[in-house]
Amino acid sequence: MNKKLFLVAALAIVGSAAALFLVASPNVASNGGGTPEFVRQRGGRFFVGQKPFRFVGANVAVMYRDEDRERMPETLRQAAAVGIRVVRVWAFGEGGPNDVKPVADFDDWPRTHSFRLAPGQWNEDAFVHLDKVIAEAAKNKIYVQLCLTNWWRDTGGVTQYLRWAGVEGADDDKQPFGINEEKAMPLPTLRRPARVGRSTLGHDRLLESSKK
Repeated sequence: MNKKLFLVAALAIVGSAAALFLVASPNVASNGGGTPEFVRQRGGRFFVGQKPFRFVGANVAVMYRDEDRERMPETLRQAAAVGIRVVRVWAFGEGGPNDVKPVADFDDWPRTHSFRLAPGQWNEDAFVHLDKVIAEAAKNKIYVQLCLTNWWRDTGGVTQYLRWAGVEGADDDKQPFGINEEKAMPLPTLRRPARVGRSTLGHDRLLESSKK
């Protein structure tokens, strides 16, 4: 197996737990340098600058289907109008129509706007559209939570990374949610640092384990 691709798959799984709260409004508290603040966590609470941040949030479909992309400005305007202050956006998508199939169908989850079409092949148009989403959110004083990857096959996800790394059969329609856990979770690269790490899965330990 290509160790580099295997490490990419491992880091993608770690990244499935990662998301960013990106401030998208020039009118919120700044960090003193004239740039808006990220939402940060302290003591189990969210803050913007020194102020506690409480919010209503929602997933928004603005990334994959052509009609959703076209309606994106109106979707965000309506979200702001009903008091939504945070939207979660899928800032990922792997493979094309000949790669890992979605659990649903390609009408619901087309692969025409994937962020990553193949190892080393990125889709600039997807990143440009993400920039537009963030800019539009700014106009509506909405924060954006960027989801960087997940387990769902509908967008490619971890099973697509595993296939690129040479792990076949992690996507399995006979299994719950279309994922064969025995093949998708045999990764000593992940489990070893999870046991020995003091608090988090360290990137350096992933690298160290991947060489063994």
